[in-house]
Amino acid sequence: MLTETIDLFSTSEIRETRAVGLPEFPTTRYQGSKRKIVEPLAAAFREIEFDTALDLFSGTATVSLLLRQLGKRTDANDYLQFNRTVAQLLLSVTESSIRAIKPMADLRDLLNTVRAD
Repeated sequence: MLTETIDLFSTSEIRETRAVGLPEFPTTRYQGSKRKIVEPLAAAFREIEFDTALDLFSGTATVSLLLRQLGKRTDANDYLQFNRTVAQLLLSVTESSIRAIKPMADLRDLLNTVRAD
């Protein structure tokens, strides 16, 4: 089943969820996902004073992304390596790092490396 995703290479507007301002990202069907309770979590987090957070069971990274959106320094981890890697990637992405991606140049460099071997 295909889901709607953000075009990371577009400068057009990014749709946001209602009150939270969390950018939309592909939905998942993971059991235990917190996506449906993002707004109540945001309200609860706003009532607590803290600067850093550790999401030990990050799963789909919904809570990690919410915390980052709320301005918290956030680290994420998960038992499943795929989830852990995706969460860490999502938390490390900045607008400038996305703008620095040059897919065609990267592909050309990769092909030149393969040819050199």
